[in-house]
Amino acid sequence: MVTAWLGFVAAPVLAGVAFAYAWSRRGVASRWGAWPAVAACLAMPFVLPPVWTTVQVIVSVIAVTTAAKAHMAAHGGPRDPAMAANVGRFALWWIMPPESTWPADPTATARARARGLRRAVRVAAKLPVFGALYLVHAWVPELHAHRVVEAFWALWLCWLGVSAIADGVTAVVMQFGVDFEEIFEAPPLARSPRDFWGRRWNLFVHRFASRFLFLPLGGRRHPARAMFAVFLCSGLMHEYFVFACTGARGTHAGWMMGFFALHGAAVVGEMALRRRRKRPLPGALAVALHIGWLTVTGPLFFGPMGEVFAGW
Repeated sequence: MVTAWLGFVAAPVLAGVAFAYAWSRRGVASRWGAWPAVAACLAMPFVLPPVWTTVQVIVSVIAVTTAAKAHMAAHGGPRDPAMAANVGRFALWWIMPPESTWPADPTATARARARGLRRAVRVAAKLPVFGALYLVHAWVPELHAHRVVEAFWALWLCWLGVSAIADGVTAVVMQFGVDFEEIFEAPPLARSPRDFWGRRWNLFVHRFASRFLFLPLGGRRHPARAMFAVFLCSGLMHEYFVFACTGARGTHAGWMMGFFALHGAAVVGEMALRRRRKRPLPGALAVALHIGWLTVTGPLFFGPMGEVFAGW
């Protein structure tokens, strides 16, 4: 019990150390860059006792998000300088994944509030469907016996759940006038792997990877090589997430890396084909084929995620 309580104390301490370091080094070149803050962030899940799955998942998500923000803080800081004007604004930027903009005038505040209300409406539309899908999980447990069927179900559950959380949290804060970029752009309508990963799914990660991975790895001169390297890094990040949530190497170790390597190869292949192929597939057919692609490859992703949420 004492060890458990020490863990619950140590995690916030690490978070505070990381935040203080990032605040002190925001936009300032340093020999060590952001790595002390990044290390403190990524260590947070490992000091917690594996007692509550929910806590482990939340802290692991925060660890990944704040590690990325720590790196960004040491390389220019928030895109809107007003978000670094004081500790309170910087803390808001630090904890919220999408880039934020502080309102410059009452008109900007009104626009942010209006956009926030539209996001709240989206949440209200998504939650009943999410609930229905969750009831399917409770009423038809046999769906988990078939990996591809389970993956198709999980695709929609994942998108609705994650996007509803992102929309809901940002919608609330936007009522105070702070604006936030969109994180998702209707992922089910993606027409290809490149469209999905580049324009529709988790745009915060996409923008971070473009700036800090793709371009430094030679993306302008060697786009295929840099793109594949980005997907390998994403695979490593997801392997970390699963390990941080479960505290052990599960039976699906390496599956996340396999999933992202496969999708990286698909995106690189699409880039090569686009140079030769002039006419794209019809929209509805392209969307259906991409959903099929995600469903077939989905077990590599949802197998490890099933271990993470096994206690729920």
